[in-house]
Amino acid sequence: MTQLFRHLERIAVDRVPERIKPYLRTVRNRIKDSHNTVEYHRRLNGTPLVETNGKDVIIVVVDCLRADHTSLRDYERETTPFLSTLTGQYPHAISAAPWTYSSVSSILTGRYPHNHGALPQGEFRNFDDNVPREIDDDVMFLSELLGNAGYDTFALTSIGFADIVSQGRFLDRQYRHDADATTLVDELLEWWHSHESPRFAYLHLADLHEPLSIPNNQPFGHIEEVDGLQRWNFHNSTTPTEEFQHYHTEKVRLYDTLIRYVDNQLERLYENIGYGDNRPLVVITGDHGEEFWEHVDIERKHFEDPRNYYGIGHGHALFNEIVNVPLIIDHSDIEESSDDWVSLVDIAPTVLDALGANPQKEIDGSSLFLGNESKVYSEAVGYGYEKKMVIEDGYKLIHAEQDGVDLLYDLDMDDTEKQPIDDKKRKETLLEQIRSVDEKQGGSEIKIDKESKEHLQDLGYFE
Repeated sequence: MTQLFRHLERIAVDRVPERIKPYLRTVRNRIKDSHNTVEYHRRLNGTPLVETNGKDVIIVVVDCLRADHTSLRDYERETTPFLSTLTGQYPHAISAAPWTYSSVSSILTGRYPHNHGALPQGEFRNFDDNVPREIDDDVMFLSELLGNAGYDTFALTSIGFADIVSQGRFLDRQYRHDADATTLVDELLEWWHSHESPRFAYLHLADLHEPLSIPNNQPFGHIEEVDGLQRWNFHNSTTPTEEFQHYHTEKVRLYDTLIRYVDNQLERLYENIGYGDNRPLVVITGDHGEEFWEHVDIERKHFEDPRNYYGIGHGHALFNEIVNVPLIIDHSDIEESSDDWVSLVDIAPTVLDALGANPQKEIDGSSLFLGNESKVYSEAVGYGYEKKMVIEDGYKLIHAEQDGVDLLYDLDMDDTEKQPIDDKKRKETLLEQIRSVDEKQGGSEIKIDKESKEHLQDLGYFE
């Protein structure tokens, strides 16, 4: 059945004259919806039944949202005045991977990439040559557990890889390439108010991901027009010229301005989803962060990148600018904020715990109601050789075996990771943690149709 749907999709998209393609987009979308529904119900038949208290749930992921540019981390600009009013703040959360596909899979399963199988392929990675693998078929999603408990489930995304993750895992699924937060919040609220409890919605916002749009409201000063500002410039040349400094200033100003815009839209979402006992459990986080040349020199010295990009964007390295994201769990039982290092694999078990359901034994995360993990991991880079990272007791090790380098940092003394330390005993202890992990092979290569690939190219994934 799956192969039949995919064959019909290819016919609808690739084998018709250009003049009638617009008319067949509706057909293609209906085919995708039918395929999604069939696959979702197939998976529910094998999903264990959990009992819940029926509380509604919303998970919001803001793509490319790094923690230290939010007001949760006392940033110099007031980028998130609304989010800062919410309880249950974890400003030192770590994404399980530095790019969307592997990270979102971890958010929705409670498993690290090595345990859910949604991994990049190949020893030396590049999306043009190494299409990632599908999530293992036996891995259960939070949406499936809740769907089998009677929840209506909905995934709404504007990032292609987040949409691929959700295929067949949510009853309702909508993908709006390049849609802004205003559009997506409107659509989520429309779905929310047309469905009865219990409801589970997953919202993925792309406003911070290239290509960036310049908003009309600019609270941090006028954003000047600079060549290449909405995408990435100065990929590997960062000589401190006046041109580079100007570009850097305006790039960061635009990024911060868009964070403030997203914060405004999330406030609007809150105003329309219920109050008091009717307020859903809300989780807000980022799937990964974004680097602005903080580690360009050390990356160029130690790591090889197939694009010859160093110090920008995400997907290539595991420094905190890329993997440290904010996490907010707005629930009456989590009133205090925590500066402990936690992982995004903790989201799924925390949600299940808040709903009175038993977390699944196969997951890696643990409920934040029960305390924090002693160590957190990140892995599965999309570019270059694999890198793995572990944080334990305030120390962080980045292990890049094929690049031949181990970088150890004392985060209590150096949270910007500027000065690696030489502590052989500590390094060996953390290496043992990394090497103890058994990695799954994952499923077959994910299938990316022509239009989806064009959308991913627009996001910078393919040449």
